[in-house]
Amino acid sequence: MLIFPAVVGIGIYARQMHMWDDKNMSYAAATNNGLNVIFAILISMWTTWVNESWGRIQCQLAHRWMVTDVKEYSFDRSKFKSAFIVDTDLGMTWKQDFYSYSFWRKNATHFYSFGCSMAIVAAFIGIAFWSKKIKAEKADGGETIPDWVPSVVLILVIIFGGRIFKKYLAPLMTLENHRKPQMQEEALTRATYCFAFFSSFIGYFICAFWDRNIGALAQNILMFIVTKQILINMIEIFITESDKKLKISRITREFDNELEEYEVECRRKRQL
Repeated sequence: MLIFPAVVGIGIYARQMHMWDDKNMSYAAATNNGLNVIFAILISMWTTWVNESWGRIQCQLAHRWMVTDVKEYSFDRSKFKSAFIVDTDLGMTWKQDFYSYSFWRKNATHFYSFGCSMAIVAAFIGIAFWSKKIKAEKADGGETIPDWVPSVVLILVIIFGGRIFKKYLAPLMTLENHRKPQMQEEALTRATYCFAFFSSFIGYFICAFWDRNIGALAQNILMFIVTKQILINMIEIFITESDKKLKISRITREFDNELEEYEVECRRKRQL
């Protein structure tokens, strides 16, 4: 789905770099021209198309699964409820919670998110120092690895760091004991989105304001656009489709087994 803006953005950026090289323009003049307006218009049209097409897909799936008239049912989670105890002999009443509301339980996700964010910052700073070391060795004439390797490592840290963060965030989110399952899902989505936003742009912030290296910033942005989008699209296309086929085959197999058991039971009852 993100292939179109990625390809258009790479093409426009390549054209701007070509103008910068051929016409002896400054980098600011080459990247700040009418092509940015064209790119913004194309992205606006693409965003509108994606929103409308997703609504159409939702309607198609609702009709296919025959859930057009199903309304969302919300209920309170069992651990959120409490017992109101009345002692008629002592004339006392009190509330008994089924869940322990401690400071660490309520703030476990905050500590986890902060720790993962600091780990991402430390990894990015280490990659920045590594990139400087590679360029210094290259300037001295020594044999070293290519300049783009740290940028690729940066993208891999962003992708797999986000997946590891999401994997262990879900069990910790249950410790907050939200009232409704929907509230828990929304909190999980917000935390995942905030971490993804932070991990995606903190590297650019370090290159632009701490390292102050515009070349490294441009290289990281280009590698981010190309590598991350290609990897994510490959994961969505191959892994998601394979998981979906495996789940469908498993559900079909279980349904066939239950149907076969039901038919055997019906034949046995007829014989009796």
